[in-house]
Amino acid sequence: MDGLQAQEWAVFPRIYTAGAEKSKNLTHHGHFEIHYMVIGQCDFFIHDRIYAMRPGDVVLVDAHTLRHIHESADQERIVMEIHPGVMTWLDQMLPHIQIESLFQFQSPLLRLTSTLKERVEPVLRQMMEESLDREDGWESIYRTLLAQFFALLRRGREQALPGEGLSRIRTHDKLAQICKCIRDQYARTLTLEDVAGAYDVSPCYLSRMFKKMTGLSFSRYRNAVRVSSAKGFLAQAGMPVSAVAEQCGFESATHFGRVFKELTGTTPLKYRKSIKKK
Repeated sequence: MDGLQAQEWAVFPRIYTAGAEKSKNLTHHGHFEIHYMVIGQCDFFIHDRIYAMRPGDVVLVDAHTLRHIHESADQERIVMEIHPGVMTWLDQMLPHIQIESLFQFQSPLLRLTSTLKERVEPVLRQMMEESLDREDGWESIYRTLLAQFFALLRRGREQALPGEGLSRIRTHDKLAQICKCIRDQYARTLTLEDVAGAYDVSPCYLSRMFKKMTGLSFSRYRNAVRVSSAKGFLAQAGMPVSAVAEQCGFESATHFGRVFKELTGTTPLKYRKSIKKK
């Protein structure tokens, strides 16, 4: 099956409004995400920073990024999820926009100008309406809306200022330093006690802060960083799984395999095979 209909498993059912009670707050989400804030506010923990999202903001998260959402009770977002497999199709349909590159900027948060905000939200709502109603000619209309939406995001990226939306709370700065330490030194033996001592906080305090801010325990975040790195090594055909495990700080290949499957739902070997098929 060709065309837009063939891609609906990856795009159409995945645009929806999300409130605190409906959101899928997954750290390992496995697809590209675009969040548009309609009402309220929330904090996005992405990589090692926290971004404060307010109405009219857009957050773009790529498929391999660790993220956690701190939501308020009265917030509403429009969310689009795009499976990695559909990105090639989108780039072929809209080659001038280079959609995947929109996710590769230093800041995942895009603070739209008032003019862009007034144009983006109606387009998103029209996309939801067309994909739900599916009246005659809806595919052509949806393609046009899709092109318009990504073109507006491209314009917003070009106008954005660095550091917009970044949380300035001191606790968040401390967390960012600790997360950066883990991301830089994940191959070493990193314990909660060692890191807490290095940053002059108690292990108990660090454990509570980490869980609250990231949605993960310290050890799970450390393992998530290791697994994310391991995916890159697994793409290298000549590197044995045991060597990948050692390179990424796991105590054994068995431990690596168990953690990898727990966080991704598949084994390292199956993941490697899936990469080769692409």
